[in-house]
Amino acid sequence: MKKLLFPLLLLLLGCGKDFEPDLSGWQAYSRPGRQMISLSLDGRNKEVDLPGDKSINYRFVQWTKVPDQLLIVQAKKTSACYDYRLLTIDTTGAILDTVYAAPSNTLLNFRLAPNDSLLLMKSYIDECDGDPYRFRYTFFNRFTKKALPDTIAVTDASGIPLRETVWSPDSKRVIIPEWSGLASQAFVYDLVTRDTTWIDEGTNFLWSPSDKSLIAYQRKHSIYAFNPDTREKTVLYEGRKKRSVTEFRWNPTGELLMIHLRSYLLNIEAGPTGMSSVVYYSLEDERESEAYRGDERVDTWKTTPIQNSNPAGASH
Repeated sequence: MKKLLFPLLLLLLGCGKDFEPDLSGWQAYSRPGRQMISLSLDGRNKEVDLPGDKSINYRFVQWTKVPDQLLIVQAKKTSACYDYRLLTIDTTGAILDTVYAAPSNTLLNFRLAPNDSLLLMKSYIDECDGDPYRFRYTFFNRFTKKALPDTIAVTDASGIPLRETVWSPDSKRVIIPEWSGLASQAFVYDLVTRDTTWIDEGTNFLWSPSDKSLIAYQRKHSIYAFNPDTREKTVLYEGRKKRSVTEFRWNPTGELLMIHLRSYLLNIEAGPTGMSSVVYYSLEDERESEAYRGDERVDTWKTTPIQNSNPAGASH
């Protein structure tokens, strides 16, 4: 993943433009194949080395509510395949704790709930010599280090990532993505009632960080909104064939969508290595920022943390 260059973006979006988004906050992303992460702390950028040699990789970094702590998956190569652990690290790269050690050859991905304690964990068996199998979604409290009894088995979720905002803002419901034949789809799982609510076929299903009644997802060329309470579907952002949405994310407050649009040059679609066109979209007044070129990514993004957080008070 490439760094989100906020000073450059502000320069491109500034200069008297009608809509300039607030991009302040803390960002982090892992470096696949390397023992490091990249951090941007309100514009102060640094590369942080992580422990280990070339047999170790780190993926899926995510901020916690403690100002200087993150969660990350460590993959260690073995004679058979890989062993995976979920770790707590700080912004110096030091390992503070092992939250969870997965069974051997069980690939692990996760997303932390807004309550800062509960984890949705996606796992499957991967022996490095065939197709992955036994896909499961489970729940784990990172402070008590105990699993919840809820286990959701799906036939296939290969290649479907867990996005940053799959949890509802109240941490009571979560989005579960899976394959249905050749199409990807998702449903909502309620941890209180244990009921499920089907959303739709599509990709990139993301819950608004601030609205428990708003799930956004991609379908065809556009971004759709789904209300899990009323089951109503509407178009949130309308794309078109030569300006179709390829990816999007919420900003940490749920006020903006960062939208990547398919790029064309002289009426020819840019290839896989071409930079996309990116805009910010305001949900409050439906304004769209100036488009800029880039393929910037960020794994995890939050507003500037408040000091003296009390993670021990978070529970489920």
